[in-house]
Amino acid sequence: MKKFLAIFLAALMLLGMLAGCQTKENPGQTTTQETEPQKPEQPAEEQEFLRVLTIGNSHTVNSNLLLYNVFRKEMPQQKVLLGNMYFSGCSVSQHVGHFENNQPVYVYYKNNGSGWQQFPNKTLEDALKEQAWDIIILHEMNNSTATESTYGGDDYQKLINYFKEKTVYAPKIIYNLGWANPTSQQLWDLGYPGDWPGSYQKNWNGDYTTMFTKMTQLVEKHVLPMKDITGMIPTGTAFCYARNELGKTDEELYRDYTHLSDLGSLLAAYLWFAVITEKTEISAVNIDVIPAQQRYEKNWGLGDWAITQDIKDMIVKSVNFALKNPLQVTPAK
Repeated sequence: MKKFLAIFLAALMLLGMLAGCQTKENPGQTTTQETEPQKPEQPAEEQEFLRVLTIGNSHTVNSNLLLYNVFRKEMPQQKVLLGNMYFSGCSVSQHVGHFENNQPVYVYYKNNGSGWQQFPNKTLEDALKEQAWDIIILHEMNNSTATESTYGGDDYQKLINYFKEKTVYAPKIIYNLGWANPTSQQLWDLGYPGDWPGSYQKNWNGDYTTMFTKMTQLVEKHVLPMKDITGMIPTGTAFCYARNELGKTDEELYRDYTHLSDLGSLLAAYLWFAVITEKTEISAVNIDVIPAQQRYEKNWGLGDWAITQDIKDMIVKSVNFALKNPLQVTPAK
């Protein structure tokens, strides 16, 4: 019995010495370190599907509108499920408030081949836990992206930490760089409910390129250095190039003071597809991405919108420019 007790006490002393062991590089610091819990790897049957969830607002609805169709035409062998958590005009700070209070305020749009289905009154947690998401795309309000005060707190990191906590596996987190709002008086006259045109004049001298320049500077400074963000979709870069270099007008690219036209949605969809699938360039645009009954003349559904060769060339050039120069602002001519 005494021999057993002696062995037991010696073992306890040894464990105590190991627990207090110090590193050579940092005397006084033990070797025990806290690390983030590791997410499990996806099993093979899960990896057959590509699941992409976007957290955003009406701008992400614009960008997602034709994305599933692009996948079906350009990569038909890939199983895809797209999700979009929509709350009108939602900023990153508002998303944080929504998850902190577990508010069922989102419309959950989902597309796995049957068109975009809508599920109202959902929380962020509902979507994050429902699917084994491979990619989560985060989007700020476009005008907020161009405002320094947007980045004063830790809302971005709070939201990312929430993604990491609630998801089944460890998704890639990609940031979408939005677009500058158009300056066309015709589009603003469609009825903006507030003084945003006045703010546009005051904060960015009423100039499209000035606003987008500020967006790229602030995103490069505050967002892209975050270690959890693994990539960026340079949507605004493609629109700036199409407008300022290729001569596309605000009326062609936008349907009102901030939202994309059908042509704009087609351009965004091809760019999102390229980034999600890690392509360095695209070579063509498939006209069948927009079903015949949905091809609109400009914005209002007044007839068949023909995707001309000029439009195809514009999309290819704009997507490829943005992929190669994600933060480059094209100056106005």
